Amino acid sequence: MDISPATDDQLHDYDVIVTGIQADLKLGERTAKLNEICGGAIARLIDSGEIDGKSGEATVILAPSDLAASHLVAVVLGDELSIQGVYRACASA
Repeated sequence: MDISPATDDQLHDYDVIVTGIQADLKLGERTAKLNEICGGAIARLIDSGEIDGKSGEATVILAPSDLAASHLVAVVLGDELSIQGVYRACASA
C-alpha cells in the first residue's frame, strides 16, 4: 500500500482519499475543495450531525461523485493539530 499526500492535480489519481476536519467542524482548504468536488457531501454530513466533531471519528463516503476514488474518508483531527492527532486520525481511517 502506498500512502502519500496528494496535490490538487492528483486528487483523481487515488483509490481512497483521506481528508481531515477540525474539531470545530470548519473545513480547511483541501477538505473544502473535496467537499465542492463531491457536491457538498461533507457539508451535508456535518449539517445532519453524522460528523459531529468527535476526535478520531472517521466517516466514509462511498463512490463520491466526480472523484475517481472509490472512498472518501473524512476524519476529525481534534482540537489541536499535532503529530499524535494525525497518527490517531490515520489509525481511525
